[in-house]
This record gives sequence, C-alpha cells and structure tokens, in this order.
Amino acid sequence: MTFEVYRANGPAGIAALGFGTQRIAPVRKIVGPGSPAVTAAQVEMQRHGVSTMMVLGPTEAMMVADDSTDARRAALDLLIEAEHGEDSTVVLVATDRSVVDDIDAHLARFISTLPPQRATAARAALGTNGGVVFVATLAEACDVVNSFAPEHLQLALAQQRCDDVVTRITNAGEILIGQDTPFSAANFVLGVPASLPTSGFAAVSSGITVAAFLKSTAVATSTGTALQRMRPTIEALADHEGFAAHGNALRERDARS
Repeated sequence: MTFEVYRANGPAGIAALGFGTQRIAPVRKIVGPGSPAVTAAQVEMQRHGVSTMMVLGPTEAMMVADDSTDARRAALDLLIEAEHGEDSTVVLVATDRSVVDDIDAHLARFISTLPPQRATAARAALGTNGGVVFVATLAEACDVVNSFAPEHLQLALAQQRCDDVVTRITNAGEILIGQDTPFSAANFVLGVPASLPTSGFAAVSSGITVAAFLKSTAVATSTGTALQRMRPTIEALADHEGFAAHGNALRERDARS
C-alpha cells in the first residue's frame, strides 16, 4: 500500500482529486470536512461519479455538567470547540445552576485572553448559536443529548456518574468521558475519528474511519430443494411487481421445450 500527499486548496483540490491532473490520478471517493465551498465541491463531484460521504457542517459540541463538575476546567474545554468559527455551536447541559454561574465567570475571563478572531467566534458559538439547557436530572440530560445528537460530547462529571450516563447516550459522534478527556485531546491525539457527523446526523451515522474505504460484496447460493421452497414467494412477488421474466424463471425452469 502506498500513500500520496498533495497540498491543494479548497474546491480546486477537490476537483483535482475527482477529475485528476497531469500529476494526480483521479480517485473514486473523497471524504472529510472543509469550508462550505469544499462541501459544495464534494456534492458536485457526486454528479461526476465520485463517491462522498455525509455533508459535514459547522463544528458543534455539547457538555454535560452537574455539581461534581470542575467549573474552571469546563470553561476551558467549552472554548476548544467554540473558537472554531462564528458558525460553530456549543451547548452546556447542566443540572446545577451554581456550577453554570461559575463556568460563565471563568468563560468571560478566558475569552478575554483569546486572539480577537477566536474570541469573536467563541462568543457566537456559546451565545448566538449555543447556550445552556437546564435539566432536573442526568437522565433528562441524556434525553437532551440524544435529541440534539451532537458531533462532540464531553461528560464533565465524576467518574461514577459518567459510567451510568454513557450507557444512556445513543446519539453522539464521539463521547469523551470525564474532565481529563478534553476535546483537543480527541481532535489531535486520542485516535477517535477526526471527521464526525454534524447537524443531527449522529443519530443515523458514524464518524469517518478506515471502514469508509472498505466495501462488501454479497455472495449467495441455493439448492434445487431450497429454490422450490422459495418458488411460491418469488412468483407471488413477481406477479405483484409485474415482472414476468422473474416469475417465468421459476415456472419454466425445468421445461425442456
């Protein structure tokens, strides 16, 4: 197996991979996140026979917190995904208002230390696009998470509470357990997929892994006896669908004329 690395820019890079150039051989599949222009280019390449996967939207993250949460660490971790861009979304789901107040105070301080562009993005992600959802119990928090189906989820809880909550989460691109597992560790080092479903698609799809480049082929065989057992069903469905040749293949199978 060989790997080739090319430095290309935006939609032009997608086009180079899809159509090929003098130096780049065309590929059959293109996956991964990018700007809106890159996403649009991937969708366009489908019209030309190139396979792509899910459309990946802006970054989104959710954190679950309660009275066991370290507010300072929570604020630091919320800003990881919040600084990505002004179209990002970051939501805190919490059972304890005092912890949220502490987190908010830390956020104000930490945001002021960010470069202006990142600070603006963080304010939009946490404010205009995101916010806080208060719940009465962690079970309710799980319902909120499963309904939102976030790209990134951190359980900023005591370990024993994480163990219970994680079994209740069914819709999330990734679940980071505990406050020693920040989003940046997952983004850069931990080995979880770097491209995760967004816009609620974590409810029906998974992150991009090596499996995205694998395929399967169905193989089947039957015996004469088994085919006779299937015959009534095949003929009935063929007649219902109006496919005469489907049914004739069974009715005339043993005819000699």
